[in-house]
Formats: sequence, structure tokens, C-alpha cells
Amino acid sequence: MIALKAEEWKVTTDTVMGGLSTLSVLKVSDGLRLYGSLSHRNNGGFVSAKMLDGSLVCPQGAVGIRVSWHGDGHRYRLVLHERGRRIREYFECTLSEPVHVLLWDDFTHRHRTLSDIDRRLKTHKLMSIGVLLSNTHSGPVDFYLQKIEWVFA
Repeated sequence: MIALKAEEWKVTTDTVMGGLSTLSVLKVSDGLRLYGSLSHRNNGGFVSAKMLDGSLVCPQGAVGIRVSWHGDGHRYRLVLHERGRRIREYFECTLSEPVHVLLWDDFTHRHRTLSDIDRRLKTHKLMSIGVLLSNTHSGPVDFYLQKIEWVFA
């Protein structure tokens, strides 16, 4: 299981570009709570939180991850970051089930607004996991990340 410590998560919101969205990460008894508000004012519309770079090492033989979570009904995405990546470059997969097994091939490479469906995650370069909410509603954000575990064949 991957330890979920609030102090090891970094928040980024659209305020870096003048937006007005907010997000906080709080340790709760069964994991982490990400809460705040999503605003489209001032061309905003995203909130994200991710583990600090380098706080994660993928064990050899892992074929994916199992994520236990629940949210407020909006379309949250799990994002993976590799060492040596460009700004706004990551691999993403939409969370659709409360306990979701995601294999590495389920993730799509993204850089800014572009997708590259042929590019695959290099697990030996995996260094952080995050949660992203963008291009959805304006209003409250409330997401509970209960557990992340490695999946082996």
C-alpha cells in the first residue's frame, strides 16, 4: 500500500493563471480529503493535488494500481508523473468506480491539450501520483482518496 500523508501532497490550482479555484488536502481517518471549490471565473477551471516529486517508487513487477475513493459525482482523473517530464505533461485515467484497478495501459499520455495514445508509461521513471479535476462544474469540490495499492500479475 502507498502511504497517504497530507504533508507530502502539493496543491496546484488555476490561480497560477489568474483563476479563482481553491483546494486543500486534509488527512482524515480513512485517507485524504481534497476539498475546495472549482471556479470558471477569470478563465479558471482546474484543481489538482499530487504527491511531491520523488516520493514514489514503483516496485518491479507492478502492472498497475488499485485506487479506493469516493467523490461528489464529478469526473476526477488520476494522473501519474514521470521523472524528466515537461511542464503539464502526465499520464491520466478517469476514475469511474469506487474501487478501481488501473493497469498501466489504461493511462493516456497528455501534454498540455494534446494526447499521445501510443506513448506508454515508463514505470521505472514513475515518481508521483495525483488527482485532477478540470473542465467540469463550477462549485464545491469534495473528494476522498482512501487507498492506493500496487497491483501485481
